[in-house]
Amino acid sequence: MVGFVTIVALTLFLLNGTAGPVFAQGKAGPKKTPLVPERNWQILFSGQPTKRKTVIPLDKFPVLANDTLEFVGPRPGDPYQLGKFQTDGQWGIQQGLIKRTAGANAALTLAEAEDFELEGRINAEGVGGWFWLLGWKDGNGYGLYNITFKQSGSPWFATEFEDRDALDSGEELHKYRWKGEQPFWMSVENKKLNLKIGNRTAVIRDMPLPNYQRGQIILGTYDTRYGPKDIQIRSLRIRLPPKKK
Repeated sequence: MVGFVTIVALTLFLLNGTAGPVFAQGKAGPKKTPLVPERNWQILFSGQPTKRKTVIPLDKFPVLANDTLEFVGPRPGDPYQLGKFQTDGQWGIQQGLIKRTAGANAALTLAEAEDFELEGRINAEGVGGWFWLLGWKDGNGYGLYNITFKQSGSPWFATEFEDRDALDSGEELHKYRWKGEQPFWMSVENKKLNLKIGNRTAVIRDMPLPNYQRGQIILGTYDTRYGPKDIQIRSLRIRLPPKKK
């Protein structure tokens, strides 16, 4: 079934010219204008509705469940902030969406890259915590995490990791409450991070990552007093820059 889904997604991508979100929008509605030529994008996931439940990991599936991830975030012991993390969760595909199907602390390895553009459609509405790890290699890299409170907004934080430990208490960047399923666009270029959600909101703009290096791109959920964020992934695709000659 998953092989069939992947083939269908790729076929639709070739026919329609885009499988990810589009951020240009005019008076007549969203325009089907990809950010770059289609041949430069690699589809990581583009599911089709199905009643069948499939558990990740899957053979020959580019998005992999990470069941060995461990680190200590900026606020160990805090009931809401990112602290001690060890995977105990499981991911699956249900109704054409990647969802956490068990546990609370769960992680997905999406790719390994240096500079990249990543885009897709995600539903990250509701309370709870989730995070991104960028340039993750041997416990080193950068973390971006978000906690949505019931009444106190939805702040985003950034931190750097060394030997699986956060080096600071987490810098608050922006407050943005995710609503429903939305397109997003994330990039790292020349050691600078950008994140755009929806058609207009720039959550992060040219944030320096001075010690950034090639590594894994990881998405995860972490437990809070409210529980983990209920992430639902509709589509993901990545673009890497041309190899230097």
